Amino acid sequence: MEKATLDNGMTIFTNTIPGSRLVVMHYLIKVGSFYEKKYSAGISHFIEHMLFNGTKNQSKEEILDCIEDLGGEINAYTSLTSTVYHCSLLNEHWKKGLELLSDIVWNSTLPEDSFENEKKVIIQEIRSLNSHPITAVKNAIFQNLFKMNPEKHSVIGTEESVREISLRQLQEYKNSHYIPNRAVLVISGDIQQSEIAEFLNSFSINDNNMKTINDIEDDNLFELNSETYKVSKAFEQGCLAIANFSPSKNSVDYYPYLFIESILADGLSSRLYRELRERLGIVYEIGMGHIELNNQGLSVFTALTNKENFEEVKEVFFKQAAILKKDLVSETELLRLKNKLLYNLLSSNQSIEKLNEDLLVGLLHRGYPLKEEDLISKIRSVTSEDIRQCANNYFISTNYMFIEMDENVDGKRDVSVNI
Repeated sequence: MEKATLDNGMTIFTNTIPGSRLVVMHYLIKVGSFYEKKYSAGISHFIEHMLFNGTKNQSKEEILDCIEDLGGEINAYTSLTSTVYHCSLLNEHWKKGLELLSDIVWNSTLPEDSFENEKKVIIQEIRSLNSHPITAVKNAIFQNLFKMNPEKHSVIGTEESVREISLRQLQEYKNSHYIPNRAVLVISGDIQQSEIAEFLNSFSINDNNMKTINDIEDDNLFELNSETYKVSKAFEQGCLAIANFSPSKNSVDYYPYLFIESILADGLSSRLYRELRERLGIVYEIGMGHIELNNQGLSVFTALTNKENFEEVKEVFFKQAAILKKDLVSETELLRLKNKLLYNLLSSNQSIEKLNEDLLVGLLHRGYPLKEEDLISKIRSVTSEDIRQCANNYFISTNYMFIEMDENVDGKRDVSVNI
């Protein structure tokens, strides 16, 4: 992996893979919903949509035709702290692919004739996401999670906030945040860094006078106080979410916590699935995942069930958490967990697209990429005592938030949540 910083401040990382027939590139712009502040919620995601609608050099149709002609794929996504534009195509076409992606990121005109239509598309996307109880309950978590505004919403925003966004605001926000010294480009393929640097140095990029924007500090952003937030929304089934602090990517507890999530809710053999679904028959579906920032993490357990079962599901969850805090995982179970996590890692890394994205994530959270052998070593080195200590560090009574979603929830505390 080679690193270079261009004269305009943009950073590029090149992962040269001799003989690769594919090339994958990810442009990361350090802007996401954490940076919206005075702007309407969802503006970062709105810009992501708009950038594909035409540039100074080509129309939307020409952009789509170009990637189709090259036999590749192009897409983008927005998160709390960044927006990523990515492209994969045949290695022989890397220069055309990089030119296309760079043109989209730096030269988009945000055409007025696409603005209202794109707004309608995003509103439909919001409605689609909120049509599933698990997505809706996660949005409710966001709305009650952060100590600082405006992050009390999902990345996509709400129907109301998206309707408030104007084209002028989009242009102002893009000009303020899409600047080279806020950009990182990661490329994997049979390509040399000198070739990439030479091409990008010849590519015209508006540096907006090299403005300086400070990174958002993510220390103590999450506010959990073991309160229950109740959301009334009609679904065929209710949904319970239990959110708790979890390790960040930089924490020594990060890998032991992956084991904990696997023990509790990963697959048909997980402890919570066996208890809640197989033995008690009170849930239809469970899941557990986490949000990772540099200095904080948040783990979310979800269960599709009726409101009459909410308290029993909580009781089972905390019983299993208490067992992990007290008892060591057996050597047999530990070996099985290591095999599962290693398989998940290695099978996903067979894809050059996933490899390049993992490199990007490592750079974003640590400032350097972790090699596959480093990840394998970290998983293999986890002990039963590491898991027990990690459980004691994070399963603490004040570290929780509960979201109860059902058509007619009542009881402890009702909080108005806009979803």
